[in-house]
Amino acid sequence: MPNLQSATVREKEDALVLRNITQEFPSGNSTLRLLSESSLTLQHGERVVLSAPSGSGKSTLLHIAALLARPSSGSVTVAGETLSPSQNDFEVRASILRARNIGFVYQSHHLLNEFSALENVMLAQRIAQRDKYESHKRAVELLYRVSLRNRMHHRPQQLSGGERQRVAIARALANDPAILLADEPTGNLDAKLRVTVFEMMMEVADRRAVLVATHDPLLAKSIKRRVSIHGKKLLPA
Repeated sequence: MPNLQSATVREKEDALVLRNITQEFPSGNSTLRLLSESSLTLQHGERVVLSAPSGSGKSTLLHIAALLARPSSGSVTVAGETLSPSQNDFEVRASILRARNIGFVYQSHHLLNEFSALENVMLAQRIAQRDKYESHKRAVELLYRVSLRNRMHHRPQQLSGGERQRVAIARALANDPAILLADEPTGNLDAKLRVTVFEMMMEVADRRAVLVATHDPLLAKSIKRRVSIHGKKLLPA
């Protein structure tokens, strides 16, 4: 039976809230600022594209949103829980929230070469301590949905670039996250494959909140809400 209470909470809360995010790094005798007081709210079911040139801070923002990096200042709210960089347990809480709520698709697939496509998708669930039978069942279902029915027992080196990225998309969705983040997920593919894989990713994302970074104008135009980074700040595109 579905958890109706959890579903209700999910509908009422924003999926992801970034508030006044600033990210700085020491650089010699000075400080390099990549992002400055940037804010974004992503609602459940909403799709947003972050369109900005390389080197503008897209990946930095995506990693902070995914709780893979601690911002210098500001806060990140996921599933109603707010994390700020001053918290001593930031990494611990970030790891728990990320595992439960966030799926991430990288530009390079980052699949484990010693495992098959099916095992790569299962492994994400087993790390989250999900039942082996249920992990297998969901991995098969997801690989069917990304049209890899006949390739699920192949290892990454036996798959094409587009196939590897589709496995990566299935893996990102393996634990049924409420939020899907993607950092140039089609950047390493040719023009035709970029459109095919992007459309497939958006389709299998279902009603999840999606934030995808891309500098491809054709893909960016397919999503209604667009944001960009100007002067180190996140602004409407």
